[in-house]
Amino acid sequence: MKEHSNCGIGVVANINNIPQHQIVRDGIKILNRLEHRGGSLRDGSGDGAGLLVQIPKEFFKEKVGIHGDYHVAMTFLPKDEVLRKTCIDIISEEISLAKSTILAEREVPIKEEILGTSAKKSLPYIYQYFIKVPQNENDFFVYKLRKKIEKRISAKGILKKEFYFASFSNKTVVYKGLITPKQFHEFYIDLSEESFKSAYVMVHQRFSTNTLPSWDLAQPFRIVEHNGEINTINGNTAWIEARKNDTYSKEYSKEQIEEIFPLTSPENSDSANLDSVVEFMMCTGKKLPEIITTLVPQAWEKNDTLEQKLKEYYEAKSLVMEPWDGPAGLITSNGDEIFASLDRNGLRPMRYTITKDNKLIISSEMGVLDTEFPKIAYSGKLSAGEFLHLDLIEQKLLTRDEIIEKIISGTDYKEETKNLKKYNNIGEVKATLSTEEVEELLHRYSYTKEDIDMSIEHLAKEGKETVASTNYDAPLAILDEENPRLFFDYFKQKFAQVTNPPTDSIREKSIFSITSYFGGKKNLLDSKEDRGTIYQFSSPIIVNEYLEELKQLNSVIISTEFKDNMEDSLKNIIETAISNAEENKNIILSDKNTNRSIPMLLSVSAVHHALVEKGLRGRVGLAVESGEIREITHYALLIGYGADLVNPYLVLEYLAVKNLDTTKYLNAVDSGIQKIMSKMGISSVASYRGAKIFESIGLSRNLCDKYLGNTSSDLEGLDIEDIQKEVIFREKAEYSYKKSIGEFIALKSGLAHKNSYEMIKKLHSAISSNDYKEFKEYSHNFHEIKGTLRDYFTLNKNPIPLSEVESEESILKRFVAGAMSFGALSKEAHETIAIAFNSIGSLSNSGEGGEDTDLDGVSDFDEIKQQLTSH
Repeated sequence: MKEHSNCGIGVVANINNIPQHQIVRDGIKILNRLEHRGGSLRDGSGDGAGLLVQIPKEFFKEKVGIHGDYHVAMTFLPKDEVLRKTCIDIISEEISLAKSTILAEREVPIKEEILGTSAKKSLPYIYQYFIKVPQNENDFFVYKLRKKIEKRISAKGILKKEFYFASFSNKTVVYKGLITPKQFHEFYIDLSEESFKSAYVMVHQRFSTNTLPSWDLAQPFRIVEHNGEINTINGNTAWIEARKNDTYSKEYSKEQIEEIFPLTSPENSDSANLDSVVEFMMCTGKKLPEIITTLVPQAWEKNDTLEQKLKEYYEAKSLVMEPWDGPAGLITSNGDEIFASLDRNGLRPMRYTITKDNKLIISSEMGVLDTEFPKIAYSGKLSAGEFLHLDLIEQKLLTRDEIIEKIISGTDYKEETKNLKKYNNIGEVKATLSTEEVEELLHRYSYTKEDIDMSIEHLAKEGKETVASTNYDAPLAILDEENPRLFFDYFKQKFAQVTNPPTDSIREKSIFSITSYFGGKKNLLDSKEDRGTIYQFSSPIIVNEYLEELKQLNSVIISTEFKDNMEDSLKNIIETAISNAEENKNIILSDKNTNRSIPMLLSVSAVHHALVEKGLRGRVGLAVESGEIREITHYALLIGYGADLVNPYLVLEYLAVKNLDTTKYLNAVDSGIQKIMSKMGISSVASYRGAKIFESIGLSRNLCDKYLGNTSSDLEGLDIEDIQKEVIFREKAEYSYKKSIGEFIALKSGLAHKNSYEMIKKLHSAISSNDYKEFKEYSHNFHEIKGTLRDYFTLNKNPIPLSEVESEESILKRFVAGAMSFGALSKEAHETIAIAFNSIGSLSNSGEGGEDTDLDGVSDFDEIKQQLTSH
């Protein structure tokens, strides 16, 4: 597959809302100029391209003889005739049951022969239904009808990739597929007809990042087109489904809404799931500007330039919905309006041009449509969190103030936050335990001297994490047979890859938010409904005093202690949490005053996911009181698996009895959490919560599916019975807070390290003496230290004749250096890489920044010249 960049999006619109075929041609031209933004296979199949237009009434009157108000269902049906008949029968039955009528239907004319092999193989049967619904029925009626059809067909085992409604609307229709932009106009024959007119066209060129290309996942979707990634998608979709029992309004009963759920699907891409939620909110009465600014709000908390009334609006919405966080350029439309916006970081380009003849052009780059300079009335770009709104009914491009007024008018959002109780940062924590009691607890929780020195005291003294090498060379937890490890140690952080960049929690701190809430979430459809007090904290890490106060406020404290059977105890904890959540009681999980406890991470995850599954998680807060926590990663894991608040009671007691700075420690933890979030390009802890941005190493598939929300586990291992043994084994290991086990600093009697002082000394000796025998001895000793997976690999030694082996020169020709620009690398480093690769006959890459033109010789130049795309 050719890799280019992230997706290309665009829209061209006649502000006066006059349908024209020229607008359609302009839209296709924009799509063609976004071709470099997409991916394509060598066989000519595309990653996905499409356009959304207003229903071309004149065109459909010509083709099927209908007029007036009707809905067009653009349908992808299975190629298999039996499956297709099943779908067609269900569609007809449900439309009839809804007292609606199929006015006409047609097979969409296409030119199949121009498709690539892969696209042709998965090509659906593309069909259009023209449906008349009863007079005065609203969008929700039609939405519910479509969902019923989809559910019945899904129940037959027919996948979304086989059957899919690309659109089902009385205002818009979507044409899309695994087509390249150059194929688009020719493939969909309808688009070339002069009577095919629209006042605007939304276009999208897809570059697949987190899902494989398929016809249904091409964009635009029914309302949304998206350029970017929702990095918190796992958490967002879980939180949405957790609302199924608590979402209703005067217009739509709980029973009606439950029939619609689930809103999201694991078959969907992140963008498709976002579109599903936008569509649900729109069909239940919300306006597009409100929907998008709720789901993808700008960074408002630290922005002193924002109007107070807008801050009040965003604060009210934060009680309803957690942000769908990640780089996002969004263009959305319901047929009557177009709303374009950027995420809080502004990590996707969004340019716009307004011409003197009232044409609006928005795209992910400039120059997508030829526009003579004298005809341009205004041009600009959206910045982080900004938006642009075209109202086609009023035929007006709204100003920022008009958009804000339209979003917040008619509602007192300050009133919606009247039940919000805010807690300020507390000063120094006072000890409630004696030094002896604290030391006893340190022994109970198996603290080591490294935990105390590097993870606790250093933060309290320096106000920041210990600087350490990224080369963690102690054995993986699953491979360490001699030292029982904490459950936390079986998880590794994920980090931003492909086209979603990490953020900088220091230089971009203004966009970060770790404000946390304890209590039930507001009703998605009726945010005015009183759901009791919600407690707001400036950080998810709270002090002992605040937790004791929360225990008295409509909360139940559930002990995580177990004696003989961990799983039975965990099931009891889950049942207790569910029964209390049904009574709207907040949950506090505690391992305080226990002799032996279930790992807190396992308890939190099991309870959180059980409540999500029951549709109860949105009703209650979930807090943790634990003496097990000692590292910043532990806090991130607990939050990532669903905890609203975390109270490290033992760490705070230790700092208090030692007269160390608890405020400095807590600030360091906050900074550390934000740093971990930033690695995945996440800026809001509300989005990070429950998103499970981790993978497990050495936990069984059964354990991950049952209690850890289907966390990925490429290397299977321990089940819950094994975790129980590990906990008991750790009790007997006699760890001491006065003694190091050599996890971070190698010790002769501690954890094995591949790069210990002795090993490095041996390597240096072998190299300086040029003694191959000594090097082989080093190599043997290195591989004898079993700490990584490769140490357990054995070479399959079946030698073949050297004459059958490809030559060294031939192999080296295929070596390619990574594309690192001059500027990202120093002049010396950039040239050294070029010289080295040229000397062995391989290829170095200049990177998008090019190379220094003032180079000494041919050997300094890069063989691959990477071109910079003009975004």
